[in-house]
Parts: sequence; C-alpha cells; structure tokens
Amino acid sequence: MSQSFTGNYEMDRFTIQLDDAMGEIVLGNGDAQPIDGSVNLFFKKGQLVGVSELAKNRKYDRLASITPGRCAYQYLARMIADDAIQAGIKLTGEATTTKVPTNQVKPTRAYLDDLLPVLTFMGLSLANAPVTKKGGKPRHSWRQEIATMPFTVDHEGAKATVYWTKRNALVIKAGAQMKAEAPLNKDGSLGFSARFTQQLRDENKASFDQNFVTTTDVQLKSVNEVGLFLYFGGTNSWLQLINADGESIGDLTVA
Repeated sequence: MSQSFTGNYEMDRFTIQLDDAMGEIVLGNGDAQPIDGSVNLFFKKGQLVGVSELAKNRKYDRLASITPGRCAYQYLARMIADDAIQAGIKLTGEATTTKVPTNQVKPTRAYLDDLLPVLTFMGLSLANAPVTKKGGKPRHSWRQEIATMPFTVDHEGAKATVYWTKRNALVIKAGAQMKAEAPLNKDGSLGFSARFTQQLRDENKASFDQNFVTTTDVQLKSVNEVGLFLYFGGTNSWLQLINADGESIGDLTVA
C-alpha cells in the first residue's frame, strides 16, 4: 500500500498537504523564511541545527516548516528540540520555551512518531537519525569488521538477530518474532509508522508466517527499516540493536 499526499510548488517553496489530519509541511531552501504558527526546522548539510529560531548569521541550506494537525505547534517544537538535545545534537538560537503539559505529552509524542517516517523519507534528519560531523561525514559508518557480528533485538515483543552485512544491506535472520499488533491513533486508525511498516511487510510477506515469525532471512536497507519491520518503529533503532557485549550498533559505528 502507499500513503497519499497532495502538494504544490511555487517560487522555491514546496508545500505538502498530509492526509489523516496530519497537517502541512512546507519545504524551502536557504533563502526560505520561517512561517509563523509553524514548527520551523533549520538544516545544514542534512543535519538539524535549529528549532523555531536560529542564531544570527547562522547559515542553513534547508528549512522545513511544519503546521501540525493533531497537536499544538509549540508543544511539537519543544519535543523535537528536547529529543535532539538529548541525542547530542547542538541547537543554536533555540527559543522554544513552552513546556509540554503532562496531559499533552502522549498525543504530541504519538503525532511525532507518525511524522518521523515521513520526514525521514524526505531526507530530513531529526534526533533519530545519525548525527553528522563537520564536512558532512556520516556519524554512523558501516565497516567490514562488523559484517559478521550478530546484533539482537528485544523490544516490545519483537525478538530478532540482525547482521549489517553491507553498507546498504541489513539482514534479519529467519526465526525472528515480529510485533503483531500495530499501534493505533486515538481514533483507531493506523499512523504513518504503521503504514510504512505494512508496506515493508507486504513487500516481504512470503518471508514470515501467520504468527509473525520470519521463515526466511529478510534483507532491508537501513537500521530504521529494521525497526519499522520488526516493531513499527517509534524509537531510536540505533540503540535497539545490541551485540554480545551489550554495545549498540549506533555506538559501534560512530565514525
């Protein structure tokens, strides 16, 4: 299955209308201006460098302005900023001071979890994506010595052994237990993460049985795809793949 979008392009601005009351994303280049009433995300060489506001004279080459449909933009901005800082991303000019009320944490988190796969497929990296160093070098790099190293997953009922065999190839070994039930939105519908998971599972439906146990090896292209396939995403999958010494795949592949 596929997720539908509508949009238009005008004067270096690409506007994307998301369905299911998800809101709107406006993409622009380094000349684009922030939009009032939206979550403005500033990127430089694919790395998030600012949320809401940017320090004076700090350059950026891409701007994504998100107008959420299911939560307050101030709360979403604060949650994205907090996640990024916790992941070690340095944000400059951060002016998001509105704290997320306790009763709004869960719906805001649910919205962000649904939004993350969309942003990832657009090439926009938030806290869940590898951080880049100066010069744009990826922080997480595949190396030959880890090609034969088994990583285990044990998260929300999903259990698997995974190998990162090539730069763009991760293999989930046969016998893996997938999470069966997809998390649902408040209205009972499937979120974006669940929909992308369904697409991945449809493409590999001959590889697992009715009990959601893989009967053959499954090859995917990224750590995030592994997380979606096994447990519908919703967390930093770089921290969920662990080797025999208790080290995460993220820790072992920092360049």
